[in-house]
Amino acid sequence: MRPLNQILFFGVLAMIVVAKLYVAPSAITGLSIKNVVLYLACVSILIFYMNRLSLLKSLPGGKAMAVLLVLAPLSMLYAPVLADGAHLVAFNMLVDYKNELFDPFLLYGIAYLLTARPEAGLRPLRAVVITFGLLNILALSYYVTGINPFYQHVLSQGHTRFASYASYSNQGAYSLAMFIPLTYYLYVRSRLQGARLLYLFLILTSIAGIALSGSRGAMLALAAEFFLLMIWTRQYAFFLRVFALGAVGVLTFALVTHGHFLKDALDRMRLFAGNHHTNQLLRSEGFSTIDIISSGRTFVWAAILRLFTLHPLAAFVGFGWGTYHAHIYQILGTVIATHNMFLKMWVEVGFAGLFLTAWLGRDVFRFFRRTVRPHDRLLYQCILSAMFIVLWTFMLSVPINVYIIWSFTFGILAGYARYVRERSEARASANTPVMASTRNAAPATPQFRRAR
Repeated sequence: MRPLNQILFFGVLAMIVVAKLYVAPSAITGLSIKNVVLYLACVSILIFYMNRLSLLKSLPGGKAMAVLLVLAPLSMLYAPVLADGAHLVAFNMLVDYKNELFDPFLLYGIAYLLTARPEAGLRPLRAVVITFGLLNILALSYYVTGINPFYQHVLSQGHTRFASYASYSNQGAYSLAMFIPLTYYLYVRSRLQGARLLYLFLILTSIAGIALSGSRGAMLALAAEFFLLMIWTRQYAFFLRVFALGAVGVLTFALVTHGHFLKDALDRMRLFAGNHHTNQLLRSEGFSTIDIISSGRTFVWAAILRLFTLHPLAAFVGFGWGTYHAHIYQILGTVIATHNMFLKMWVEVGFAGLFLTAWLGRDVFRFFRRTVRPHDRLLYQCILSAMFIVLWTFMLSVPINVYIIWSFTFGILAGYARYVRERSEARASANTPVMASTRNAAPATPQFRRAR
């Protein structure tokens, strides 16, 4: 990776870390100074790589993204027609568009442009994995000492749950789970013992971060992820030892630092969260048993379906991008997140949004299957595990605060996939002349034919 490319890459990575994680939100939401700096950097990179912009044509899922980027603003135009009394704020709709679509897709393309070149190699992926692994360790140190020189909060839900480097515990836990298989890949590929110990430590601290978050969905996803990696890689002993060591480490760490956090996290693993009085109160407000088990998710999902029964046309065309909060407020009398990215797409962009999401996912999956699987089976297995966490998260959450991180990481993975394929093909072509000369020099005996 050339020095200028390294400066550009680490500059964008630093801006993501600072702007999205450690800068206090502006008094006016939207195009703040930090976003202006980020956009200027991205535009500068696009101008600098003007002669290589054709690479973006091979960006996995690029066509689906382009259509979605156009469709979402168009849906804002007819949103007032379907408002039916809902209070829509055009500025907030644009902010949602920027945060949930434009920024992630922009950084996805930028990361791909910076890494889809032979000289990039493994270094960009290594830099991102180590950066966010160390941020989790930094968050754990804040959790223990209480000393936090930055704006970022490491606790959420009324300071009762660990959130790592995300704003909310569930999103932080899911992000840690997404990085674990990529960390394992770097662990296997590392030749230095010190580097292997670092990656192993990052995996163990990620397990600790997930456990202390108290996120039941993330804990179940972590167990499923370890099971998949164990079956695919056949490294049963390694993953069982890491899982056991991580569990012991979490117990020890929590008991030494904040035992009540561990108790709260374990309490959340019960199917019926909360005490009897709390359950009685929730039932009186219309919550069913499944609503209580799902922490209210199914209650919100049922409200969304009820919203469609009141407005059948919206089931096909959507209510317009960024309008979910206004419409769910009319149904529930309060604003509650969808906890499901697919339902959010359906509410705001209709069946077209669901189709585009499926198209995007299919293109990304097919790209890695065709580009990586024939050349690096372990990388393919680790990417599949990371994609499993993303899919799991999208079904149970809408991780807006980590969209930028994930999209940037998958842009790097897409760029590195091209490098893996080109390296493998170059090695194959380098071996071809040798085989041809050997074939010309050797006699065509039955023994030689069998050896071939």
